[in-house]
Amino acid sequence: MKKRIRLVDIANELGISTNTVSLALSGSKRISAKTRKIVNQTAKKYGYVPNGFARSLVKQESNYIGVILRNLYNPVLINIAREIERELKKRGYFMILMSAEGSAIKEIEALRIQQVMGILIYPNFSEADLAHFSQLREAGFPLVLMSSDGKIDNLDVVFIERTIGAYRATSHLISLGHRHIGYFSDDACKTAGYKLALAENGIPFNERNVVRTKQLSHSAGYEAISELLNNKNNHITAVFTSTDASAIGALRYCLDNSISVPNDIAFVGYDNIEEAKFAPVRLTTVAYNIKREVEIAIDLLLRRMNESSADASPEIIQLEPELIIRESCGYHLKNH
Repeated sequence: MKKRIRLVDIANELGISTNTVSLALSGSKRISAKTRKIVNQTAKKYGYVPNGFARSLVKQESNYIGVILRNLYNPVLINIAREIERELKKRGYFMILMSAEGSAIKEIEALRIQQVMGILIYPNFSEADLAHFSQLREAGFPLVLMSSDGKIDNLDVVFIERTIGAYRATSHLISLGHRHIGYFSDDACKTAGYKLALAENGIPFNERNVVRTKQLSHSAGYEAISELLNNKNNHITAVFTSTDASAIGALRYCLDNSISVPNDIAFVGYDNIEEAKFAPVRLTTVAYNIKREVEIAIDLLLRRMNESSADASPEIIQLEPELIIRESCGYHLKNH
Protein backbone atom coordinates (compact mmCIF):
# COMPACT_ATOMS: atom_id res chain seq x y z
CA MET A 1 0.00 0.00 0.00
CA LYS A 2 1.31 3.42 -0.93
CA LYS A 3 2.34 5.49 2.07
CA ARG A 4 0.16 8.52 2.73
CA ILE A 5 2.14 11.75 2.40
CA ARG A 6 2.09 13.92 5.52
CA LEU A 7 2.91 17.56 6.19
CA VAL A 8 6.15 16.48 7.85
CA ASP A 9 7.23 14.63 4.68
CA ILE A 10 6.82 17.77 2.58
CA ALA A 11 8.59 19.82 5.26
CA ASN A 12 11.55 17.40 5.40
CA GLU A 13 11.97 17.39 1.63
CA LEU A 14 11.97 21.18 1.41
CA GLY A 15 13.94 21.76 4.61
CA ILE A 16 11.28 23.93 6.23
CA SER A 17 9.01 23.58 9.27
CA THR A 18 5.66 21.78 9.20
CA ASN A 19 4.03 25.00 10.38
CA THR A 20 5.38 26.80 7.30
CA VAL A 21 4.03 24.03 5.06
CA SER A 22 0.62 24.21 6.74
CA LEU A 23 0.43 27.99 6.39
CA ALA A 24 1.58 27.84 2.77
CA LEU A 25 -1.07 25.25 1.86
CA SER A 26 -3.77 27.37 3.50
CA GLY A 27 -2.67 30.39 1.43
CA SER A 28 -1.42 32.46 4.37
CA LYS A 29 0.11 35.81 3.37
CA ARG A 30 2.63 35.32 6.17
CA ILE A 31 4.46 32.99 3.79
CA SER A 32 6.12 34.39 0.66
CA ALA A 33 4.51 33.75 -2.72
CA LYS A 34 7.63 31.85 -3.82
CA THR A 35 7.49 29.48 -0.84
CA ARG A 36 3.73 28.98 -1.22
CA LYS A 37 4.26 28.02 -4.86
CA ILE A 38 7.03 25.51 -4.07
CA VAL A 39 5.06 23.94 -1.23
CA ASN A 40 1.92 23.56 -3.36
CA GLN A 41 3.90 22.09 -6.25
CA THR A 42 5.51 19.53 -3.92
CA ALA A 43 2.16 18.66 -2.36
CA LYS A 44 0.62 18.16 -5.80
CA LYS A 45 3.57 16.04 -6.97
CA TYR A 46 3.12 13.57 -4.11
CA GLY A 47 -0.69 13.67 -4.10
CA TYR A 48 -0.90 15.15 -0.62
CA VAL A 49 -4.44 15.05 0.81
CA PRO A 50 -5.04 17.49 3.71
CA ASN A 51 -6.49 16.13 6.93
CA GLY A 52 -9.81 17.96 7.07
CA PHE A 53 -10.61 16.73 10.57
CA ALA A 54 -7.31 18.01 11.98
CA ARG A 55 -7.85 21.32 10.22
CA SER A 56 -11.33 21.64 11.72
CA LEU A 57 -9.89 21.12 15.20
CA VAL A 58 -7.51 24.03 14.65
CA LYS A 59 -9.99 26.38 12.99
CA GLN A 60 -12.95 25.33 15.22
CA GLU A 61 -15.12 25.00 12.14
CA SER A 62 -15.84 22.45 9.44
CA ASN A 63 -18.17 21.77 6.56
CA TYR A 64 -19.57 18.61 8.14
CA ILE A 65 -23.14 18.18 9.37
CA GLY A 66 -24.09 15.29 11.64
CA VAL A 67 -27.19 13.23 10.90
CA ILE A 68 -28.64 10.75 13.40
CA LEU A 69 -31.33 8.32 12.24
CA ARG A 70 -33.27 5.77 14.26
CA ASN A 71 -31.79 2.92 12.25
CA LEU A 72 -30.17 2.25 8.89
CA TYR A 73 -32.39 -0.56 7.58
CA ASN A 74 -35.77 1.19 7.36
CA PRO A 75 -36.29 2.12 3.66
CA VAL A 76 -37.96 5.40 4.60
CA LEU A 77 -35.02 6.48 6.74
CA ILE A 78 -32.55 5.45 4.04
CA ASN A 79 -34.43 7.66 1.55
CA ILE A 80 -34.30 10.52 4.05
CA ALA A 81 -30.54 10.04 4.47
CA ARG A 82 -30.02 10.13 0.70
CA GLU A 83 -32.07 13.30 0.38
CA ILE A 84 -30.20 14.97 3.23
CA GLU A 85 -26.88 14.10 1.62
CA ARG A 86 -27.98 15.53 -1.73
CA GLU A 87 -29.28 18.76 -0.22
CA LEU A 88 -26.19 19.26 1.95
CA LYS A 89 -23.88 18.83 -1.04
CA LYS A 90 -25.80 21.55 -2.89
CA ARG A 91 -24.95 23.88 -0.02
CA GLY A 92 -21.29 22.83 0.20
CA TYR A 93 -21.56 20.55 3.23
CA PHE A 94 -20.88 16.87 3.86
CA MET A 95 -22.87 14.42 5.97
CA ILE A 96 -21.62 12.22 8.81
CA LEU A 97 -24.33 9.62 9.34
CA MET A 98 -24.92 7.70 12.56
CA SER A 99 -27.59 5.28 13.80
CA ALA A 100 -29.29 5.54 17.19
CA GLU A 101 -30.98 2.27 17.99
CA GLY A 102 -31.65 3.45 21.52
CA SER A 103 -30.66 6.82 22.96
CA ALA A 104 -29.20 9.46 20.66
CA ILE A 105 -26.99 11.02 23.34
CA LYS A 106 -23.86 8.94 22.66
CA GLU A 107 -24.14 9.54 18.93
CA ILE A 108 -24.49 13.30 19.45
CA GLU A 109 -21.40 13.47 21.61
CA ALA A 110 -19.42 11.39 19.08
CA LEU A 111 -20.43 13.82 16.33
CA ARG A 112 -19.46 16.83 18.42
CA ILE A 113 -16.00 15.35 18.95
CA GLN A 114 -15.75 15.24 15.15
CA GLN A 115 -16.41 18.99 15.07
CA VAL A 116 -19.67 18.92 13.12
CA MET A 117 -21.23 22.36 12.77
CA GLY A 118 -24.77 21.18 13.46
CA ILE A 119 -26.91 18.05 13.70
CA LEU A 120 -30.16 16.80 12.15
CA ILE A 121 -31.89 14.16 14.28
CA TYR A 122 -34.55 11.61 13.32
CA PRO A 123 -34.74 8.89 16.02
CA ASN A 124 -37.31 8.11 18.69
CA PHE A 125 -36.83 10.57 21.52
CA SER A 126 -36.66 9.55 25.15
CA GLU A 127 -37.11 12.07 27.94
CA ALA A 128 -33.35 11.91 28.56
CA ASP A 129 -32.69 12.64 24.88
CA LEU A 130 -34.96 15.68 24.89
CA ALA A 131 -33.37 17.05 28.05
CA HIS A 132 -29.93 16.65 26.45
CA PHE A 133 -31.09 18.34 23.23
CA SER A 134 -32.41 21.27 25.24
CA GLN A 135 -29.12 21.67 27.10
CA LEU A 136 -27.22 21.74 23.80
CA ARG A 137 -29.56 24.36 22.37
CA GLU A 138 -29.21 26.52 25.47
CA ALA A 139 -25.43 26.27 25.03
CA GLY A 140 -25.79 27.55 21.46
CA PHE A 141 -25.20 24.29 19.58
CA PRO A 142 -27.36 24.09 16.41
CA LEU A 143 -29.61 21.07 16.07
CA VAL A 144 -32.94 20.45 14.35
CA LEU A 145 -35.29 17.54 15.04
CA MET A 146 -37.11 15.92 12.12
CA SER A 147 -39.73 14.05 14.13
CA SER A 148 -42.12 14.95 16.91
CA ASP A 149 -44.77 13.32 19.06
CA GLY A 150 -46.27 16.70 19.96
CA LYS A 151 -44.48 17.17 23.30
CA ILE A 152 -41.61 19.34 22.02
CA ASP A 153 -41.91 23.10 22.50
CA ASN A 154 -38.39 24.34 23.24
CA LEU A 155 -36.46 22.97 20.25
CA ASP A 156 -36.33 23.55 16.51
CA VAL A 157 -38.50 20.91 14.85
CA VAL A 158 -39.56 20.20 11.27
CA PHE A 159 -41.87 17.20 11.10
CA ILE A 160 -44.64 15.39 9.27
CA GLU A 161 -47.90 15.47 11.21
CA ARG A 162 -48.38 11.72 11.64
CA THR A 163 -51.68 12.07 13.52
CA ILE A 164 -53.28 13.78 10.52
CA GLY A 165 -51.94 11.11 8.17
CA ALA A 166 -53.39 8.27 10.25
CA TYR A 167 -56.68 10.14 10.65
CA ARG A 168 -57.02 10.55 6.88
CA ALA A 169 -56.14 6.90 6.21
CA THR A 170 -58.69 5.59 8.71
CA SER A 171 -61.36 8.09 7.64
CA HIS A 172 -60.94 6.98 4.04
CA LEU A 173 -61.61 3.36 4.96
CA ILE A 174 -64.67 4.43 6.95
CA SER A 175 -65.94 6.42 3.95
CA LEU A 176 -65.81 3.17 1.94
CA GLY A 177 -68.22 1.57 4.44
CA HIS A 178 -65.82 -0.23 6.78
CA ARG A 179 -66.70 -0.33 10.48
CA HIS A 180 -64.33 -3.05 11.71
CA ILE A 181 -60.89 -1.66 10.92
CA GLY A 182 -57.76 -3.39 12.13
CA TYR A 183 -54.58 -1.52 12.93
CA PHE A 184 -50.99 -2.43 13.70
CA SER A 185 -48.48 0.02 15.09
CA ASP A 186 -46.83 1.23 18.26
CA ASP A 187 -46.71 4.89 17.17
CA ALA A 188 -48.57 7.14 19.61
CA CYS A 189 -49.34 9.85 17.04
CA LYS A 190 -50.70 7.45 14.43
CA THR A 191 -52.71 5.63 17.09
CA ALA A 192 -54.26 8.96 18.10
CA GLY A 193 -55.24 9.65 14.49
CA TYR A 194 -56.76 6.18 14.10
CA LYS A 195 -58.79 6.58 17.29
CA LEU A 196 -59.94 10.10 16.36
CA ALA A 197 -61.32 8.94 13.00
CA LEU A 198 -63.22 6.12 14.71
CA ALA A 199 -64.64 8.43 17.38
CA GLU A 200 -65.80 11.07 14.88
CA ASN A 201 -67.75 8.39 13.03
CA GLY A 202 -69.32 6.82 16.11
CA ILE A 203 -67.25 3.64 15.92
CA PRO A 204 -66.11 2.29 19.31
CA PHE A 205 -62.41 1.62 19.68
CA ASN A 206 -61.82 -2.13 20.03
CA GLU A 207 -58.48 -3.26 21.45
CA ARG A 208 -58.98 -6.69 19.81
CA ASN A 209 -58.57 -4.99 16.41
CA VAL A 210 -55.10 -3.70 17.26
CA VAL A 211 -51.73 -5.45 17.08
CA ARG A 212 -49.09 -3.40 18.86
CA THR A 213 -45.64 -4.03 17.42
CA LYS A 214 -42.53 -1.90 17.16
CA GLN A 215 -41.06 -4.03 14.36
CA LEU A 216 -43.12 -2.80 11.42
CA SER A 217 -41.31 -4.86 8.80
CA HIS A 218 -42.64 -7.20 6.09
CA SER A 219 -42.45 -10.20 8.44
CA ALA A 220 -44.11 -8.25 11.27
CA GLY A 221 -46.97 -7.34 8.95
CA TYR A 222 -47.33 -10.95 7.85
CA GLU A 223 -47.59 -12.08 11.48
CA ALA A 224 -49.87 -9.22 12.53
CA ILE A 225 -52.51 -9.83 9.88
CA SER A 226 -52.43 -13.55 10.70
CA GLU A 227 -53.12 -12.70 14.33
CA LEU A 228 -56.00 -10.38 13.43
CA LEU A 229 -57.70 -12.66 10.93
CA ASN A 230 -57.39 -15.76 13.10
CA ASN A 231 -59.05 -14.03 16.05
CA LYS A 232 -62.66 -15.25 15.88
CA ASN A 233 -63.79 -12.43 18.17
CA ASN A 234 -63.37 -9.73 15.54
CA HIS A 235 -64.77 -9.21 12.06
CA ILE A 236 -62.02 -7.22 10.33
CA THR A 237 -62.86 -5.99 6.82
CA ALA A 238 -60.05 -3.43 6.50
CA VAL A 239 -56.67 -2.62 8.00
CA PHE A 240 -54.63 0.55 8.40
CA THR A 241 -50.95 -0.23 8.92
CA SER A 242 -48.33 2.13 10.29
CA THR A 243 -45.85 1.41 7.48
CA ASP A 244 -46.01 0.29 3.87
CA ALA A 245 -43.53 -2.48 4.66
CA SER A 246 -45.89 -4.07 7.16
CA ALA A 247 -48.82 -3.62 4.75
CA ILE A 248 -46.90 -5.40 1.99
CA GLY A 249 -46.13 -8.25 4.40
CA ALA A 250 -49.85 -8.46 5.17
CA LEU A 251 -50.67 -8.52 1.45
CA ARG A 252 -48.30 -11.45 1.07
CA TYR A 253 -50.13 -13.34 3.81
CA CYS A 254 -53.43 -12.74 2.04
CA LEU A 255 -51.99 -13.98 -1.25
CA ASP A 256 -50.61 -17.10 0.46
CA ASN A 257 -53.99 -17.85 2.04
CA SER A 258 -56.30 -17.09 -0.91
CA ILE A 259 -57.72 -13.97 0.74
CA SER A 260 -58.79 -11.46 -1.90
CA VAL A 261 -57.61 -7.84 -1.57
CA PRO A 262 -59.61 -5.62 -1.55
CA ASN A 263 -62.72 -7.84 -1.93
CA ASP A 264 -62.27 -9.73 1.35
CA ILE A 265 -60.12 -7.18 3.15
CA ALA A 266 -58.91 -3.68 2.28
CA PHE A 267 -55.57 -2.09 3.18
CA VAL A 268 -54.06 1.37 3.61
CA GLY A 269 -50.37 1.76 4.40
CA TYR A 270 -48.15 4.65 5.38
CA ASP A 271 -44.94 6.13 3.86
CA ASN A 272 -45.46 5.73 0.08
CA ILE A 273 -42.25 3.79 -0.44
CA GLU A 274 -41.51 2.73 -4.01
CA GLU A 275 -42.55 -0.87 -3.27
CA ALA A 276 -46.10 0.34 -2.61
CA LYS A 277 -46.62 1.00 -6.33
CA PHE A 278 -45.47 -2.52 -7.23
CA ALA A 279 -47.10 -4.59 -4.47
CA PRO A 280 -49.24 -7.63 -5.46
CA VAL A 281 -52.17 -5.20 -5.18
CA ARG A 282 -51.04 -1.61 -5.57
CA LEU A 283 -51.11 -0.08 -2.11
CA THR A 284 -53.16 2.91 -1.02
CA THR A 285 -50.91 4.84 1.34
CA VAL A 286 -50.16 8.05 3.19
CA ALA A 287 -47.47 10.05 1.41
CA TYR A 288 -45.36 13.00 2.44
CA ASN A 289 -42.81 15.16 0.68
CA ILE A 290 -39.42 14.03 2.03
CA LYS A 291 -37.56 16.49 -0.19
CA ARG A 292 -39.52 19.46 1.17
CA GLU A 293 -39.08 18.35 4.80
CA VAL A 294 -35.33 17.94 4.29
CA GLU A 295 -34.94 21.30 2.54
CA ILE A 296 -36.80 23.15 5.29
CA ALA A 297 -34.87 21.36 8.06
CA ILE A 298 -31.48 22.09 6.45
CA ASP A 299 -32.38 25.72 5.80
CA LEU A 300 -33.35 26.10 9.46
CA LEU A 301 -30.18 24.37 10.66
CA LEU A 302 -27.92 26.55 8.50
CA ARG A 303 -29.70 29.63 9.79
CA ARG A 304 -29.04 28.52 13.36
CA MET A 305 -25.37 27.89 12.49
CA ASN A 306 -25.06 31.55 11.47
CA GLU A 307 -26.69 32.95 14.57
CA SER A 308 -26.94 32.20 18.26
CA SER A 309 -29.35 29.28 18.60
CA ALA A 310 -29.77 30.01 22.28
CA ASP A 311 -31.13 33.51 21.62
CA ALA A 312 -33.49 32.64 18.74
CA SER A 313 -37.03 31.49 19.49
CA PRO A 314 -37.47 27.82 18.57
CA GLU A 315 -39.45 27.07 15.42
CA ILE A 316 -41.91 24.21 15.13
CA ILE A 317 -42.82 23.58 11.49
CA GLN A 318 -45.56 21.03 10.78
CA LEU A 319 -46.02 19.49 7.33
CA GLU A 320 -49.20 17.64 6.39
CA PRO A 321 -49.17 14.33 4.50
CA GLU A 322 -51.62 13.33 1.77
CA LEU A 323 -53.50 10.16 0.90
CA ILE A 324 -52.50 8.36 -2.32
CA ILE A 325 -55.41 6.18 -3.44
CA ARG A 326 -54.63 2.95 -5.28
CA GLU A 327 -56.37 -0.43 -5.59
CA SER A 328 -55.75 -2.02 -2.16
CA CYS A 329 -58.47 -0.01 -0.37
CA GLY A 330 -61.26 -0.95 -2.82
CA TYR A 331 -62.03 2.64 -3.80
CA HIS A 332 -61.93 1.82 -7.52
CA LEU A 333 -64.33 -1.09 -7.10
CA LYS A 334 -66.79 1.06 -5.16
CA ASN A 335 -66.67 3.98 -7.61
CA HIS A 336 -66.57 2.21 -10.95
